[in-house]
Amino acid sequence: MPDNPLVKTLSEIDAQTQAQRLADAQKESARLSTERFNQTGWGMLWTGLKGVVRGGVVASNAIVEALSAPLRSAVDAAGKEWNAV
Repeated sequence: MPDNPLVKTLSEIDAQTQAQRLADAQKESARLSTERFNQTGWGMLWTGLKGVVRGGVVASNAIVEALSAPLRSAVDAAGKEWNAV
């Protein structure tokens, strides 16, 4: 039976796909673990905290951009004057 070409081919395919199957199984395990964690009280707290932090970062970035817009305009205008000389 070991000399059977079909058996050899199947064992080669199994060896080639074993790493990918292991990676897929680990990814699925992580997904299920994350889902279970997100359903707990700590998971909900963590999700809320991440949302607050992300919202704060976006808001602070918008404020910085709005405050720096006049400075960018002034620098651009000075650069154009400098290039015109």
